[in-house]
Amino acid sequence: FFELAQLYKNGGKSIEDRLALHEKYQQISAKRDDCTLDHSVLLTELGRYDEAKALLNNHWFHTYEGGEGNLTRHHAWLMTLIGTKLLEEGNADAAIAAFKEGYVFPLCYGEEKNYFAQESHLGYGLAMAYKAGRISEARALCEEMIASGKQKIRDKDINSYYGVGSPCPCPFEYNFPKINTVKGLVLIAFGELGLGRVAEAKAHIA
Repeated sequence: FFELAQLYKNGGKSIEDRLALHEKYQQISAKRDDCTLDHSVLLTELGRYDEAKALLNNHWFHTYEGGEGNLTRHHAWLMTLIGTKLLEEGNADAAIAAFKEGYVFPLCYGEEKNYFAQESHLGYGLAMAYKAGRISEARALCEEMIASGKQKIRDKDINSYYGVGSPCPCPFEYNFPKINTVKGLVLIAFGELGLGRVAEAKAHIA
């Protein structure tokens, strides 16, 4: 089934057709971590966020199957989209809870937070939700993002994590200063944007 799902994806099948395959053979799809994740991603792309989240929460994942990082990245974006939708509907408190949930992984994921987590979009969404009624907290969060980004740039030459899942490049293959600088600038840009300083935000990612 996994190979057929990959053929659908790489062959340019529509999101609807790819989702229909998972739904037609749902019991088979649910037996694999990677297929379950793909199923959830497709639901997310179609705006069916609650179904996408339920699918993940009802499956026990195993990092040794090769999905390390992909699941947690999707989790953060899914909760960002859910929080954004709630905020657009005027439900700031629920949006705040959703954005915060994006930082925490359910037990069934079998994963813990690592230093490669890319969460600037969660921080920006949370700041926007706070601005709906908790201005001081929103400003503090944006300032914290800017400070974290500047710190990452100052420590750009340092590989901040050694352990399972860390890059193992050959000499000169992996540009740590460049990668850390880009991550730092993105954090700063989101913080500036949250403070309403659009020109400054654009300048950091130009």
